[in-house]
Amino acid sequence: ADLPPFVRLNVPDDTSIGTFGSEALLELRSTWTPPNSPGGRSFAAGSLLAAPLADVLNSDWQRVTPLFEPSADGSNSLQGMSHTRNHIVLETSEHVRSELRFWKYAGAGAWQPLSRAEGAGAAPVGQTVSVSAVWPDDSDQLWLHRAGFLTPPTLEIASAADLCSSPTPLKMMPAHFDASGIECTQHFATSADGTRVPYFLIGRADLPLDGSNVTLIDGYGGFEISMGPYYSGSVGAAWLSRGGVKCIANIRGGGEYGPAWHQGALREKRPRAYEDFEAVARDLIERRVTSVPRLGAIGGSNGG
Repeated sequence: ADLPPFVRLNVPDDTSIGTFGSEALLELRSTWTPPNSPGGRSFAAGSLLAAPLADVLNSDWQRVTPLFEPSADGSNSLQGMSHTRNHIVLETSEHVRSELRFWKYAGAGAWQPLSRAEGAGAAPVGQTVSVSAVWPDDSDQLWLHRAGFLTPPTLEIASAADLCSSPTPLKMMPAHFDASGIECTQHFATSADGTRVPYFLIGRADLPLDGSNVTLIDGYGGFEISMGPYYSGSVGAAWLSRGGVKCIANIRGGGEYGPAWHQGALREKRPRAYEDFEAVARDLIERRVTSVPRLGAIGGSNGG
């Protein structure tokens, strides 16, 4: 039999498209108003939309369900997505703090958001949580991954059916340094154009604010890659355990706040990334965490 002809979808060229059963999933990197959208509704860059695949192939956008939309102030973003047999699980970020959100497909183009207790799906500051499906076509089970600047990676098994509320621990990487007495906090610096730039600070809980702390700033700011919490035994053992302070600057060019944060440091806007990095350094000095002679920077590849 002859194969059906290809259909060119009337969506922005930078849209990522996938499927979930009979549904099309569209992740936008540009603001878009679907043709014949009810009320001419637009969706911001960074949104995740679902629509019946049959409708999409016929350029019918009457039944679009936004599974994720960035907030008006741009404080949140979609960092990842997994699907199980009956659910879509979103890895979202609110000011670089990861949180899981759950949707259940109800059939016939209908989606049901599943709610947890306020904050129940959010990771603490300095930690991150992500998921991957165990067997997406046949099961609602998920691998649940947790890690943090001070917490070794752990692997648990959970179920999307109960919103990962009762995970079973499976594995935990051994700790490579003693994290007692060390804490992670989050702060915001103000860049040259007034943009608030978040950064993590990892150091002793009783850190003296007298400018004496040897501090190292790390940043990347490229390819829409987020500098979220991660565990490094070498940094912990060789730096943090010896009284050093580590700073992770979430500068523009990365993906901490979605496509807009990445696009804010492209081409002629590239200096914004360096201004953000400088703003974090100045904030550390103004807060007397450190001082010019005791402040260093590290980076590699795009961040070098």
